[in-house]
Amino acid sequence: MGDVLATLAGGQMEKNAYKLEEQSYREQADMAKIEADQKMVQRDLELRRQLASLGASMAGQGVALGTSGSISALDFGERKLAKDDIRSIKLMGLGRRRNLLTSAAMSKTKGRAAVINSYGQAFSQTMSYFGKPSSGGGSSGGPSTSSSSSYSGNGTRTTSSRYTGSYTAYEPGG
Repeated sequence: MGDVLATLAGGQMEKNAYKLEEQSYREQADMAKIEADQKMVQRDLELRRQLASLGASMAGQGVALGTSGSISALDFGERKLAKDDIRSIKLMGLGRRRNLLTSAAMSKTKGRAAVINSYGQAFSQTMSYFGKPSSGGGSSGGPSTSSSSSYSGNGTRTTSSRYTGSYTAYEPGG
């Protein structure tokens, strides 16, 4: 009967491990979003610095912004490049976040599966303990007892035995 409890406890522990893994993936997804947001802000600041530098350079030469076609083309090019960079940063951040959230959902599902699997194993073990014994299990036609032992990697031994035969109920006074 201890095997059944150990199986259930093991399933619950495995679920808890997957829950921690899910939480880790969700935290990484949140960090990916924050990181992408920071990169977008940095790229926007870089654009503003470049445009300010361009404006200062042109003003130093006595050219007002917006009056020259080549200056306007440089301004437009810088803005378009920055906009494309920001779009790429956002897309990569969203893709990474989506992958991490998918991994989190998979971990949650694995945790549920571990518990369900442990229930199935525990039920199977319980049925092997309390299932109806068959009559005449040995070579002599009478009841028999079988046992098995297994060793795990950590040096512990698991032993189980099962009686097969018929039961006779004792009725007082009969």
